Amino acid sequence: MAELNTLLRVEDFVEEGETETEVVPASSSARLRTAVKAVAAVLLGVSVVVCLVPSPITASAALNPEEKFEWPAPEKCLCLFDVDRTLTSRQLQTDTATDEKCPKTQYAPQVDGKAVIDWAYKGGRLRLSELTLNMDQTFCVKQNCFMGVISAGGASGDDEKKILFDHIKGNSEEHAGGAGFGQFASVDANVHMQKIVFTPDPLKGDVAKKIFDWLNSKEGKAAGIPANKVWLFDDHLGNAAEMEKYGFNGREVSCKTRDQSIGNGLVGLCGAELSEVVPSKGISTCANPK
Repeated sequence: MAELNTLLRVEDFVEEGETETEVVPASSSARLRTAVKAVAAVLLGVSVVVCLVPSPITASAALNPEEKFEWPAPEKCLCLFDVDRTLTSRQLQTDTATDEKCPKTQYAPQVDGKAVIDWAYKGGRLRLSELTLNMDQTFCVKQNCFMGVISAGGASGDDEKKILFDHIKGNSEEHAGGAGFGQFASVDANVHMQKIVFTPDPLKGDVAKKIFDWLNSKEGKAAGIPANKVWLFDDHLGNAAEMEKYGFNGREVSCKTRDQSIGNGLVGLCGAELSEVVPSKGISTCANPK
């Protein structure tokens, strides 16, 4: 645009000069004005095209928000997920296929011809969040991270547990700890499970540490996961911060949709979105996102 402004100033000078002097012949002056205007028009067209075409960085970030974060090394990472309103969405009280408030969620498939019931909160047919439906697109799966679950609820019955496991196992059932789920009541220093249910919210950080220690132990999988490559994704207010004392990362999810009928938005509504599962550092909350 600077070159364009310079050319326009030159054109103004030529026209003003013609008024005051007759040094330049009229025919030459006309040709000069025509040439200047032609060049100016070309530069203006180029500048418009440049402004309209987004830069590769901007377009890339819009298509893949993970690209602005540093990805962990393959297999040297651990992704932990809450269940209710993180891997799942709110339940509907009807069999309507689409939830207008949560349009990116879907009912879980039936098992033996019957709907799978999710007993969390108000109860109803199990609906899966956008994240769960697209887990294969996350950095957790692409980098073959170890996977786990830490839930305050019980993940309802065996059918729901199997459905959730089928989505989080990614490229390796072994990296997701097999199909089994353990209960918090049986968790001790020798935890051998990666998916723990009935975990009190304030103790999720402690359970994450036990899973981390076991995965890195010789008795476990000698995974060699650094503490700063551990993430918990959880919709419940305050749970992400529980990761900080161990040097882990925590991300509060379902930030765009909160269930105002439960603690004035204490928990999510539609569950985690795919765009929320990124390898950001530290603690990211809905009030203070990173």
